[in-house]
Amino acid sequence: MLEKDMLNKLILGAVLSAGALAGCARQEAPAAVAATATAAATVAAPAASGPAVRVSPDLAMAGVDATPLLKALFGDYATAKDGGVVATLNDPDQPGSQGLYLLSRVASTVLPGGETVLVFNGEACNEAGEAQTAHATPGLLSFFLLKQEQGAWRVLRRHENVAALGSFGNVGTLSWVALAPGKVGLAAEHGGTWQGYTSLFLALIDVSDPQPRDLMGEEAQVLADTEGACGGRVAECWDVRARWRILQPAAGARYGALAMDFDGEQRVATPASLAAADADADEDNVVRTTKRIGGSARYVYDGKAYKLASGANPIPTF
Repeated sequence: MLEKDMLNKLILGAVLSAGALAGCARQEAPAAVAATATAAATVAAPAASGPAVRVSPDLAMAGVDATPLLKALFGDYATAKDGGVVATLNDPDQPGSQGLYLLSRVASTVLPGGETVLVFNGEACNEAGEAQTAHATPGLLSFFLLKQEQGAWRVLRRHENVAALGSFGNVGTLSWVALAPGKVGLAAEHGGTWQGYTSLFLALIDVSDPQPRDLMGEEAQVLADTEGACGGRVAECWDVRARWRILQPAAGARYGALAMDFDGEQRVATPASLAAADADADEDNVVRTTKRIGGSARYVYDGKAYKLASGANPIPTF
């Protein structure tokens, strides 16, 4: 199991309520993403094959006034906008350039060394602070390390727009995870829904790394749900999910292996009922057979990224 001190550090009390810096109103996130957010707000129970240590996203200091931290991060140039913050950050698409972003604080924690981590969801916006977001627009993930010294907050590191995740300008559901003893990771389950087809993927970021990046070198899908499109002449319907966890690292490994267990079903329309539906123009009588989907997979960090080492991921990509 994870070292007790590490887990205690991760579960320090909550910082700056999520509503204190919530972003301005925008289109509602896909239902599957919202449902996953509820599940991620609790601590996952340990599994027999390894620790499933995931804790809710807001973990730093309860009741702290946000103003000094925001001023330390963004100075007097940041503008409050409907509970969010409009600030100038590096443009991920144009190196050397900057742009305006509407920021919402979405997670926080305290590292074993005492550094506070604040995580923000960013959306490109105009000077009025109005987000320029469409369905296919990912959210931009930024995070900052700060430490309180002699009553003042000092910014140790800035990681602006390090990952583009999700859709509708939303980086997805976040949780904190122990990648290894002393190494705190930020996990994001992100994706979206298109015409009834919902897909979610997993991103992992080591927030203590001076050059952070998504450690999932290949997209590891954790959900496929086609309930919104299952009907009529649709040949295949899917509802498959992964329960994932980080295992205790092997000797000499930088991070623990990522284990996934899969559960769900595939429903396939029979050729005869599809032919009958075509002949009768009656889509209500399509018959589907159900196949249970299971199995497991294990991903190992190879020094650059997590790679599939054993098993298979049966979740389909749409």
